[in-house]
Amino acid sequence: MRVVILTIGTRGDVQPFVALARGLRAAGHDPLIVAPEAFAEFVTSNGVEFAPFPGDPAAFIQSLVDRGGGGLRLIREVISFAMPIAREVLSRALAASRGADVILASFLLTIGGYQVARQLDIPFISAQLFPTFTPTSAFPMAGLPGGSPLANRLSHTVSTALFWNSSRLAYQMLKRQAPDLPRVLANPFGRALRTIYGFSPLVLPPPSEWTPDRTRVTGYWFLDAPPDYAPPPALADFLAAGDPPVYIGFGSMVTDEAQRLSALVIDALRRTGRRAILLGGWGKFGGTDLPDHVLQIDSAPHDWLFERVAAVVHHGGAGTTGASLRAGKPALIVPFTADQPFWGDRIAALGVGLPPIPHQRLTADALSAGIERLLTDAPMRERAAVLGSAIRAEDGTAAAVRAVEAFA
Repeated sequence: MRVVILTIGTRGDVQPFVALARGLRAAGHDPLIVAPEAFAEFVTSNGVEFAPFPGDPAAFIQSLVDRGGGGLRLIREVISFAMPIAREVLSRALAASRGADVILASFLLTIGGYQVARQLDIPFISAQLFPTFTPTSAFPMAGLPGGSPLANRLSHTVSTALFWNSSRLAYQMLKRQAPDLPRVLANPFGRALRTIYGFSPLVLPPPSEWTPDRTRVTGYWFLDAPPDYAPPPALADFLAAGDPPVYIGFGSMVTDEAQRLSALVIDALRRTGRRAILLGGWGKFGGTDLPDHVLQIDSAPHDWLFERVAAVVHHGGAGTTGASLRAGKPALIVPFTADQPFWGDRIAALGVGLPPIPHQRLTADALSAGIERLLTDAPMRERAAVLGSAIRAEDGTAAAVRAVEAFA
């Protein structure tokens, strides 16, 4: 079965689909990932066929972090990013999908992917890393307030309506520039939409409204480091030199506030005196004037590194959240945008982490206090360890492959 996977965003929006593609290939299928050109080497180095989309994902993330937020502002930034490249994205998605047996699309390409699937008359699957487009009264849409069952369900209805209607308006504008596009934008948000979710049912149990014939929560799609992975000597030496450190990293979050956040993180670490590993990433966090008990690195596989740290402070991306939970480590999430506050609230509700602190409200006092609690709260640490053991027993990728086969 030829499976085309369409995704746009950060590495966290691509890496789980590489894991899924590898699982599909192992099951005898023929996957192709279409993603931003910046990820070509990453995808192909994992033995997965790749086709490029245009667009700069780093610039997009900075627009979401510094000018987005949630609701209408988030949609505004998405449209601002999408409009200049939309025609080319649709064209490349269509070209890559010819001959496919099924199309999978992540959040930003749900409507575009469905449009292409309709044109080619092939099945379509919504493949998501956070709950979206499948209404429930059990919890609110990520990024929107909820509380009561009615408010929760309303948040999903409002979010989907905003996403769909803003997309329709943008498509009408695009069609004026490209009259060859189909006359009407196809709407995927009906009762027939089939969805697979790449997170654990132990972290977010599927509500009763989600029936297996339409919606499957499969477990995380983890892409592990190769068995022969060898860390840089500086990282290996630092880990061997003392107690397990705290990990602090904000992944692919790019923001004008990087300098302020770096200063307060280093201030907090000086106050605690705790050993820490600081990940620079796309956001260029960190600095040259670091205490001896702090090591800055550019990257390391989360599955390898998180096994060797004592606690995790991160931005709350779905993939990083899953990796820290699987490692059984308590976490503090510092959310920036999109679904990150949702996962911060979720780990706090599970008792395996602290309540999230939005990056705009993060202070050295709050961070130093949070680090101390992550390291000393024995019941929280035990709960995190128990949940980690249960998640390690899951095989989300295999379950997702079975769901794709069933839905296709």
